Amino acid sequence: MKKVTIIILLFSFLTLSAQVDQRKWDYPVKPGTEKWKNLEDNAAKVNACQIPESVLLNISTEDLFQLVMDYPLIYDIYAFSNVNEGLDKLLNDFNGIRELFKRKEATKLFSDHYIKKINEINNILDNPESKDEGKGREIMYLSLLETLGTCSKLQKVMSLSDIQSIVNALKVGVEIKMSRPDYFSGFGFETIIESAESLQSIQKFDLSKANNSDTDYYSPVLTPFGSVVSAWKTFESNIVVRASFDSYYSASYPNASLIYTYDDPLAELI
Repeated sequence: MKKVTIIILLFSFLTLSAQVDQRKWDYPVKPGTEKWKNLEDNAAKVNACQIPESVLLNISTEDLFQLVMDYPLIYDIYAFSNVNEGLDKLLNDFNGIRELFKRKEATKLFSDHYIKKINEINNILDNPESKDEGKGREIMYLSLLETLGTCSKLQKVMSLSDIQSIVNALKVGVEIKMSRPDYFSGFGFETIIESAESLQSIQKFDLSKANNSDTDYYSPVLTPFGSVVSAWKTFESNIVVRASFDSYYSASYPNASLIYTYDDPLAELI
């Protein structure tokens, strides 16, 4: 009897230890380190960021969600002329996002985190102690939640109530973003409109404020064939967002040569 008790206790301890280990797992190589700099190309970086299968099998959806959002190459999706191309590469490259998109609980996590972040954003942007790069990263993160949370691959596990929850969350986002064109013009508006369109819910959003602003402009357009398509005239993204993207790509690809930036065309970092 004592042997059985010891075995059961040992098994319970090992199970608990395994669960703790899954929560503690983190990317072994990260931007800003010498090891990351020594990775020769994008393929090497992608390989270094794969989550072990043993972790994927046991990790909670909440912890997996956080690992996906912290994926070192996550913002590469915006480096393409079309964000869908970036999403396709992300899905092809990263096993973490493929596993997350299989889980039904993921949709609620995206909408819950989005509501929390969108309700915090004004305080962050208006905080005099917040640095510009930090503000830019918050805007990037918000847009990332929009893009990933409405991805067509994730929609495959969404229920009608899931979609409605996301639409309701995006409506809040539209109101707040439209009230802050000083920060969300350009990139910030584009991602939320693309997200609404991917859910085929663009008609449910009141975009009249954008039409009355002197920045971005949204309007439906009738094509020669009689179809109605969305037209979105966008102005340049805020300088804090551009600077944050510059910082992200410089850290992600430290061996690349930065010839010039939009804001400082004479800057050369060879």
